[in-house]
Amino acid sequence: MKKLLLASAVFIAASSALFAQSLSITDPGYAGFKLFDANPGFTITGMGAAPGGDIFYIETDSSFSASSKLYSRSLGDAYTAATLRFDFGTFVFGSFVVWENGKVFFAESSTGAIRALNADFSIDPLGSVAGNYDVAFSGGALFLSHNPGGSAAQNKVSRFDLVPDGGGGLMLGAADLIIDTPDDYSGPLEFDASGNLFYGGSGSFAHPDLHRFSAAEVAAAVGAGSTQALDAPHLYLANGVNAYLSSDGADALWQTNFGSLNLIGANTPTTAVIGTTTGSIGHLDRVGSELFVAVTNSSFDRSSVYAVVPEPASGLLLLLGFSGLCQRRLRLS
Repeated sequence: MKKLLLASAVFIAASSALFAQSLSITDPGYAGFKLFDANPGFTITGMGAAPGGDIFYIETDSSFSASSKLYSRSLGDAYTAATLRFDFGTFVFGSFVVWENGKVFFAESSTGAIRALNADFSIDPLGSVAGNYDVAFSGGALFLSHNPGGSAAQNKVSRFDLVPDGGGGLMLGAADLIIDTPDDYSGPLEFDASGNLFYGGSGSFAHPDLHRFSAAEVAAAVGAGSTQALDAPHLYLANGVNAYLSSDGADALWQTNFGSLNLIGANTPTTAVIGTTTGSIGHLDRVGSELFVAVTNSSFDRSSVYAVVPEPASGLLLLLGFSGLCQRRLRLS
């Protein structure tokens, strides 16, 4: 039922854009459909999806002047209407948006502020971490890829517990260094279904390629005062640049190097190119078997969000036709 409902919504949102995509899906096992565009002149600098299919995203002015904002769009109306959830009040670069345990966690790298959007849409300020770039959750803790060195390459992966702030909300606990990634700058991270932690070297400086740390190694580093490193025993795949990662729900990973969308094999270091763009592929997030992909055009002044789904999705859409119009009020659960 989940796939049928999402496919119906995708048909409504994408029927006019099937042949005018800036994301070109080249693997015959998948299909891609545009869901919506950002506002003209704005790029998406953070994006995440809730289990029900709603999408939350940060829009940033490509002219670096207007206030950045967090919006949401709903599967219920086929992603046609944007709802403002938070106004940053100034221009900032977004870094990540992720749904976890009923909250939407979002951050920006201009001031380092990290916040949570609660289920009642109230905002909970969690704290600030300089140079925050990407986040992944495990065991209720927040694992953060961040570069405290400003323009210098001094990236780290630190673990933060979420603890009561004394006022009814939460805040970040003390940073616990898990992986030291000196000479890198802003690499993505993700856990697979087995609890292995992947870190993608950005390739901007001395550390490209994808590294994997077992669940046992991550657990051993927590609170131990010792850290893991981007060394040869942890090299999983020599794939050069890593921009963003997302789990496929099992042990494989979705990955982008900005120019292509790739699927990296589970337990086997292989890469399949699923799609490409003439612009830039950014944030990735998955709901069920559907992957949401943020793509910025080649002029870098506007972004769009696409759904990438396993075939025979396109045939299913044609069979469904506009039956989705009758199901728009339904929500995923």
